[in-house]
Amino acid sequence: MHHLGESIEQNYYYEYNQNLIENQADDFAFEFLMPKKNIRSYLKNILE
Repeated sequence: MHHLGESIEQNYYYEYNQNLIENQADDFAFEFLMPKKNIRSYLKNILE
């Protein structure tokens, strides 16, 4: 039972780290591939 708990915890941290890496990649793409003035309108379109 203890072993199961450990693997669940490891999976949680793995998922968290994967999401973190993907978010950082998105930030990188935003900053370098998209002019700053376009980011605001891009996000506005997504949110509407």
